Amino acid sequence: MKLEELRLKTRQIEQWKPFKKLPNELQSQIKKYQKYKWQVSRGVDVENLLKNFPKEMIKKIKRELCLELLMKVKLFSSLGKRVLNELCYHAKPVLFIERSYISHEGDTIDEMVFIVQGKLWAYSRSDNAKDAYLEDGDYCGEELLEWVLQFQYRRPLHLPFSTRNIQAATKVEAFSLLASDLKRVYDWAARVLQSNYRRYHKKKRHYHYNYLHIRIGGGGSDHHNMSTTSDDHDSSFHTSISDTSAHGTPRLINVDSFPDRSPRPKTPRSTIHEEEE
Repeated sequence: MKLEELRLKTRQIEQWKPFKKLPNELQSQIKKYQKYKWQVSRGVDVENLLKNFPKEMIKKIKRELCLELLMKVKLFSSLGKRVLNELCYHAKPVLFIERSYISHEGDTIDEMVFIVQGKLWAYSRSDNAKDAYLEDGDYCGEELLEWVLQFQYRRPLHLPFSTRNIQAATKVEAFSLLASDLKRVYDWAARVLQSNYRRYHKKKRHYHYNYLHIRIGGGGSDHHNMSTTSDDHDSSFHTSISDTSAHGTPRLINVDSFPDRSPRPKTPRSTIHEEEE
């Protein structure tokens, strides 16, 4: 039954009028790709299949499949859990047939490719750089990382250019992260971080407001405890930022480095009324 489905799809492609206008070599590549895709997936369209699941289930599936691959990237490995989950969610399964090109030297790069199985050949004709093979667990398109980080300071005029040819040396199964998805996750992370930052300072102002009322009301017994707690809280907050910087990770991306809650002061009921957050 599955084999008959493959034959049916092949006939549908061959009967498509625009297909007949293509060069014979390109027609052959299309049919070869269709056959390889069927052999790998056994006729199951993984991407469309995942779309039928609830979003949270898709995130869990993508995380199990992609997290280990993404963690190979130094920048990604130091990100918070929430950002990594979003990156995994946007990763898409892709297939490359032998001798097909992922990118050409001098062309713009619009995706990062993470190899699940297979081998890519990276080479350049314009310099003396040595040829290299990328295998299971390797990735290419890392130029996009610098591109997306430039949005902290200015808007890049264009996508980065490839400095080498990337070609499939064998059949390759991989996951792809598009430049648009990287940018989308970056923008989301920046908004979350800014929101957390504003919430943190709002709670901090509320904390010092209560502290001032205790001083006026004579709550001396709690003065030392509140001062110590405040110092510890500020220290923890700034330490999380410096730790992030030490890893070389931009502060606008690591949204998990900010505390969700700040400590509440113990206030004498006779002096001030406890406010609801």
